[in-house]
Amino acid sequence: MKNFKYIFISFVILVLTAGLFIIGSNYNNIMGNKKEIIENKKEITPNKKDKKEIPQKSRVEIFAMGDMIFHRPIVKNYAVENSYDFTPIFNNISGEIKSVDIAVANFEGSVNSNRALSGFPLFNFPKESIYSLKNVGFDVLSTSNNHALDTGIDGVHETINHIKESGMEVFGTLKEDSVDKGIVIEKNGIKIGFISFTDTLNGMDSLMNGREYSVNTFGQDFMTDISNLKAKSDIVIVYPHWGNEYQFRPTERQIFLKDNMQQAGADIILGSHPHVLQRYEVEDRDNKKFFTIYSMGNALSNQRVVNLKKKGVETGVFVKLIVEKDLNSNVTKLVEYGVYPTMVNRYHGGRGLIYDVVKLEDLMDGGRLSDTATESLRRDAANKYTEAIKVLKGEI
Repeated sequence: MKNFKYIFISFVILVLTAGLFIIGSNYNNIMGNKKEIIENKKEITPNKKDKKEIPQKSRVEIFAMGDMIFHRPIVKNYAVENSYDFTPIFNNISGEIKSVDIAVANFEGSVNSNRALSGFPLFNFPKESIYSLKNVGFDVLSTSNNHALDTGIDGVHETINHIKESGMEVFGTLKEDSVDKGIVIEKNGIKIGFISFTDTLNGMDSLMNGREYSVNTFGQDFMTDISNLKAKSDIVIVYPHWGNEYQFRPTERQIFLKDNMQQAGADIILGSHPHVLQRYEVEDRDNKKFFTIYSMGNALSNQRVVNLKKKGVETGVFVKLIVEKDLNSNVTKLVEYGVYPTMVNRYHGGRGLIYDVVKLEDLMDGGRLSDTATESLRRDAANKYTEAIKVLKGEI
């Protein structure tokens, strides 16, 4: 009887233990599934939040230079058999040109195959001048300047044709009348408007009688032209050809025209014509930056201080600009800018005169090219740089 009691008690304990084990296992399974569901929810929620916080912005980097003038000594020294190759002139800045989204300059002259090549005062450049600029990285050229009509209306047309055939875009001159006096280039989802005007045509305005649309001038309704371009663009860049030659300070008319262009919708103004540098300024209005450089000086020319007795004619700048578009608000702004003094270094080499467009900082002590530059060239570059900075700041 005693043994039966012990057996019965042991049996009850065994049943209770088994039941608790089963209940515990089910509980763990249920809670484990619930925990897994909660953890999955935690994984989903942060992803949605992160997606909303990712900034949706697009950028375009722009490289700009002033007057490209292929004077006769430059043309003669870069003849290759029955053609010309000007690309070596830009070897030391081609990396800068090609690194950006859009590179632009002022083509100050014309191409007319029906006339002999010529220099000042009526420029007629070889067509290779255009194709060389394309090969070194330029994407678009301004053609509204005081030398646009140097070889007549047919020169205007042929110049446009070669620029387009090279794969570049052109603004400032037209073959046919149009309400659109500028162009729009879209890069990275940003529409950038380009337009240019000249304040003088060297007295050759009559060549446009009946075809006044051929060259954009400030004598036309330039504010309406800018406003029309602004309506189609996220940001507008104007290339004015204005001011007094060899004068370091902008004239009252330049300042007046600048104010009017900005009022019409210009965001960035990149001036040329004086053949020397003039100051730049950045104005902050309406939570935006407005950039103006009154003159970028000579990008390429044969003008020399020793011959002209004019300071600054060997010096120019290239300007780098970064514009940014907020894809949520569709607001486009200038967010970064830089102004870098350059020079046209001319010296005698094995083939005759060598022309080298170079950033001044590269030649100065510690610069990228300082080890190969002579002491006199380093000193000349340093002096030109100091003078350029003073002019750009408006101190001269």
